[in-house]
Parts: sequence; structure tokens; C-alpha cells
Amino acid sequence: MTSPTSPTPPDARDPEGAPPASGPKSWSKGKLAGVIGGGCCGLILLAVIGIVILGTIIGPDDDAEPSASATTTEEPAAPEEEPAMEETTEEEAPSEEPTSEAAEEPTEEETTEAEAEAPAEDPEAWASEVEETALMGSADWQEMCGGDYSLGACWISDVTSTSVGTLDVTLQLNGSDAEAKGLAEGAANIIFSTAGPAHEDLEWVVVYDASGVVIDQKKRSDYPLLEG
Repeated sequence: MTSPTSPTPPDARDPEGAPPASGPKSWSKGKLAGVIGGGCCGLILLAVIGIVILGTIIGPDDDAEPSASATTTEEPAAPEEEPAMEETTEEEAPSEEPTSEAAEEPTEEETTEAEAEAPAEDPEAWASEVEETALMGSADWQEMCGGDYSLGACWISDVTSTSVGTLDVTLQLNGSDAEAKGLAEGAANIIFSTAGPAHEDLEWVVVYDASGVVIDQKKRSDYPLLEG
């Protein structure tokens, strides 16, 4: 008796002929694949968002660089103005210096010319002026003293000078006794009293006898009224 033919079991090694698996294990694998696929998409989306955000953040820095470079480019403009100020100062300085020198030079030249035009005073001419003042309009010393030979002025025979400020007076006397000294002092006194106020440069009166010996001498400080 022939037994009914049982179906041949599919070869377990042939995946194509194997029936689809069922049950909890097959569902877990499908779900896991979906989760993995969704996770990959999420990661890609996050990466794209991150790149966009990063680009947005980096963008202003790229824009700021040109402005910074523009600022750097504008800074050298300031030093360009400084030479202009220096040039102006240099141009003004020469204009002032010649003006100052031009103002001073004529003054020095005028001073030099004035000194050249004013020669040193002649001592002899100065002595004549002092004697004329002392005579007070008289023709000579005898006329000035009225012929009174007790006065030293009547004995004056000559008035000269070798240096402005010192008057040399010669008397018609010989010797240096007390009488001669008194006459010499009187002659000096009359000259200082009459000519001293008008001739402030008269500092000394030296009186000689006829032989050229000094009898007496007086200086301006001996007369306090003239010093005042």
C-alpha cells in the first residue's frame, strides 16, 4: 500500500525557497532597519543644519575682514598730511628769519656809521672849551681876576690837555713854596667853580709852575656841590 507522498521540505540552505520568517524576530529586524535608516537621515539633516549655521556664523567674519582692511587702508592717510604741515612750517620759517636779520643789520650798520662819524674828541680843543667857559667872557685871566694877583687865577699863563678829562694849568711862578701852593689851589678852585658845572667830563685840574713842576692838583670829588 502506497503511503501518500509527503511534501518535500524546502532546502534550508536555499534562501529563495525559504518561506518568509514570521513572528517576533522578523518584526524586530524590520523595525531595527527602519530606525537605523531614520537615524541616518536625521544625522544627515543635522549635519546640513550645522553647516548652514556654521556658514552663517563665519559669514560676518568674512564681511568684517574687508572693512578691517579698508580701515587699515585709510590709516596711512594721516601721515600723508604731516609732511604738508612740516612743509608749511619750513616755508614760514625762512620768511621770518630774514625779516629779523634785516631789521637788525641796518641797526648795526647805523651804529657803526654813527661811531665813524663821531671821531674822538681832541684834548686840545676840549681844553680850549673849558678855559673859555672858566673865563666867563673875559679876554684873559688877568682881566678875569681884575688884576688882583693875590688870586691864583691871575697867574695862569697857559691851559692845555693831553687827555680829555684832565686839564693842565701852568702858572707864571717858579718854585713850590707855600705861597705858590696857595695860588695853585686858588687857580684850581676857580676853574672847577666856573667850568665844572658845564663840563661834567672835567675830572682833574693839575697845576704846574713855569718849569713844569706840579704844584697842586684837584679832582672833581673834592667839590661835593659838583658831585650832587
